[in-house]
Amino acid sequence: MLQKHLNPDSRIYHVFETAWNLILVNLLTLLTCIPVITAGASLSAMYDVLLRIRRKEEGVIHRNFFQAFRRNFTQATILWAMFALVFLSFAIDYRFTVLYPDTFPAAVRYVVVTAAFIVFMIFQYVFPLQAHFENSVFMTIRNAAVLSFSKVFRTIPMALVWIIPWAILNFSFPLLPLVLMFGISLPAYAGVCLLDPVFRQLEKNQE
Repeated sequence: MLQKHLNPDSRIYHVFETAWNLILVNLLTLLTCIPVITAGASLSAMYDVLLRIRRKEEGVIHRNFFQAFRRNFTQATILWAMFALVFLSFAIDYRFTVLYPDTFPAAVRYVVVTAAFIVFMIFQYVFPLQAHFENSVFMTIRNAAVLSFSKVFRTIPMALVWIIPWAILNFSFPLLPLVLMFGISLPAYAGVCLLDPVFRQLEKNQE
């Protein structure tokens, strides 16, 4: 029975192999995000590798990761800087609505949160597109915006799944090691599973 489960073709073997790969991708992403400015290249590399894992084309994980990191560095850094500034402005606006409730009614806070969520919907397409397709910065953002709304029934689950790691930390801080192992790669992989059919269709259209 044990030999059956250790067979590379078995389902259990595949589950454990995928889990190990996700841990490795999560650690690589965290480490390369530490300088902050490199986060865009790190996210692009993560999505490149996760799509390979999804399509069973992973190869050597760390080699593919750093190749994608270098390949996407310049454009991904520009994209990251743009979105980081937008999210920072939302955070500041939200903080003001909390500090000065008499000046900024609750409705303003809801508008800020809604706008931030819409931008995040677009944001979660940006780095997968950057990793997998060759486009300018403008076209990558445009395509991300189009996909986020045209594929809204995929977009919303992709966005909501990112709440899970933060919810775990909020309600059970001792589970931090679990978040460090899977907190980025697992929600991103769930998103990749939803994105893969969309990307395959785009690849067909390109051909």
